[in-house]
Amino acid sequence: MKRKAIALLSTLCLLGSTPVLGAPVEDSFFKRFVKVDSILERGMSTAETPSDGDVIAALGAKPNVNMIVSEQVRESTTNRISLTPFTSVKKDQKVVPHLYYMIDNAPTTRTLISQITVLDPRNREVFTMDLDVVNTISRGTAFVGISTLDEITFDRVGEYRIQFHMKTKNTDKAVRVGHIMIKVTP
Repeated sequence: MKRKAIALLSTLCLLGSTPVLGAPVEDSFFKRFVKVDSILERGMSTAETPSDGDVIAALGAKPNVNMIVSEQVRESTTNRISLTPFTSVKKDQKVVPHLYYMIDNAPTTRTLISQITVLDPRNREVFTMDLDVVNTISRGTAFVGISTLDEITFDRVGEYRIQFHMKTKNTDKAVRVGHIMIKVTP
């Protein structure tokens, strides 16, 4: 488990941390292979996206969520882990996704409830997973996690969304705080 966490942190640093590399993200070698797009770059309407005010009202803070979806995790004979991040698959391809997430500025609470949801291009729920409850008072508001989802068959052309939701014990409704898109091609 420690190796997976180290691999995730290394990948996240390579993808978007300018101080670590000393170069802008635009100049990064990995930009060509792994794209992390924002909501506005993908052209999603702001009606689908909860505003910062809504998130802060529901959770008390605006968490920063970074996610990477990996198709395979292989351990080599040299005890190194090989990750294969992806943002695109072919229609009818079956994949067991591994979701790596890094959370900063999570709400301070004894019971932070998180959930992962996968939506197909018609916005129908394909998969839902409840994560372990986190006590951010004792653990801190920044943490890293890895979740292996069930096998998903990408049977529709379009964009599947993997969404990350959070809620505290005091709130009734979970709020989407991050998502990543997977494009399905014919």
